[in-house]
Amino acid sequence: MSGNPKPYPLKNKFYLLFLIIIIGKVNANGNLSDYKIKSELVFNCEDGLSASTAFISLGQARNVTAAGVYHFNIDGEIFSTYVDINGFVKIAIDFGSTSGNLPQVSALTNANRGILNTTILSKFTNATLARISHSEEYIDISTSDSAILSRITTNTTLHKGTADNSINDNWTGTESSAITVNASCTSTRGNSLHQNIVHLCGNTSGFHWIPSRGIQRIRFNTGTFSREIEDEESFSLWVQAPVENIECLVDLNLTKTVNKPIPKVGETIVFTISITNSTNSIASGIQVTDALPVGLTFDLASSVIPTGTTYNSNSGIWDFGLITISSGETISIQISAVVQTSNTILLNESEITAVDQNDEDSVPANGN
Repeated sequence: MSGNPKPYPLKNKFYLLFLIIIIGKVNANGNLSDYKIKSELVFNCEDGLSASTAFISLGQARNVTAAGVYHFNIDGEIFSTYVDINGFVKIAIDFGSTSGNLPQVSALTNANRGILNTTILSKFTNATLARISHSEEYIDISTSDSAILSRITTNTTLHKGTADNSINDNWTGTESSAITVNASCTSTRGNSLHQNIVHLCGNTSGFHWIPSRGIQRIRFNTGTFSREIEDEESFSLWVQAPVENIECLVDLNLTKTVNKPIPKVGETIVFTISITNSTNSIASGIQVTDALPVGLTFDLASSVIPTGTTYNSNSGIWDFGLITISSGETISIQISAVVQTSNTILLNESEITAVDQNDEDSVPANGN
């Protein structure tokens, strides 16, 4: 997720009293290590690519960059289904020359007929478009009618005869006239979507999609497409919701060591700062601030700055630029400095000051 960098404070403080005294702790390697390492939680990016990173709303499906099967977890209802490149979420698919109620399932692909079960459909209350399509694009129609959308969430047949003529007029798209024509009788083929999706009862030029009877026809027996669709062809029912942002939460850990906890005037000391990404999300837009205090002079020749990043010794900003940190990856910088003073306590702080993503267990600008 891109955007303006967000503050991400996590300070690691080093206190150096040259010649004799060290304020702080010395670790097993003899390095000064009086700094805070936070115990971080692991968060993931809601990209729908796995059960652990499932979309939590229909609207997040609008962010997909490739059509395919995606995972959802909406209010505790876990399911997977096909999403097209425009973020339409498939809720039913049926093939020509098949018969019987559509199986009510929690996993839907393009390979097997079925419909998402009633509990899942009930979670689609924020859908704003319904769509019916044919695999060969002979029909591709949509509507924003609230009555039609409500019928999807209640597993109710979208058009079941004369009483529904008035709610069926605002379908638009390829071959929409096959569904906006009026029925002349009341369907007796069932009132639930898994039984009967659309039945323009009594109209031979009207759309008929009645799984329970094995009827899948763009027009029943009049005019263009007046035939049963072929075995390998299919009808699909979809919904689409307004776009919602994907939350990408990262967990960055900063660690720091110094090679000489008791340096002498004129010696070069090296601070090693490491940033590790502990989540499955990619972290971007990262900046770390480590401004050297008065008494230390930056030594560029002895420093090791990773390719693609820059270090500004005046501001102390280590800027990752276009570099990202992948899951489990660690990137380190070695900042070298020459000691210019003695008998002085020097405070050196390192802090992650910017990252594009969020980290729920960090409080901006709290100095910790």
